[in-house]
Amino acid sequence: MNKDLIDVRLICDAVALTSICQEVGSSGALLVCNRCRNIEAPIAGILVIEKDMEAWALCGTCIRELPFEGAVA
Repeated sequence: MNKDLIDVRLICDAVALTSICQEVGSSGALLVCNRCRNIEAPIAGILVIEKDMEAWALCGTCIRELPFEGAVA
């Protein structure tokens, strides 16, 4: 088994996303897709990398482009 593999989780639950977006918005910030940076694209999911304690907001277009099979380059 490759020791360089990491576990990621994609949060797409509408209730959870709404809560996260409201919390970020309450401070005056705007949640923007980390991949395409399109400020008008609605956030459709959050990719969580627990090992690195990172989370990336993603729009629907960018989520559909994720390779769910095989290695991510």
